[in-house]
Amino acid sequence: MNHLLEKRTITGKGCPFDCGDPAHSHGDYREGMLPQTDALLERSISIGIGVNDPNLAPFGLRMRDGEAEARKVGTTFRDAVIKHRA
Repeated sequence: MNHLLEKRTITGKGCPFDCGDPAHSHGDYREGMLPQTDALLERSISIGIGVNDPNLAPFGLRMRDGEAEARKVGTTFRDAVIKHRA
């Protein structure tokens, strides 16, 4: 969850990372701190359709991508599912 590790918020300021209250705990965010979430995300698949966002979908299609790109993404998806299926 890169936004936590990089201490980013939607507005770029405000709690919990940029809080004006000196008594506010800013938290300790580090890789591996949420092992159950990591285990769940490790088994999840996300494909962006019409959006390319590395935090939401590490690969996907944009609206103007053609057939070749769609086949490439489809192959990557299929190979990942085959590799990780139970």
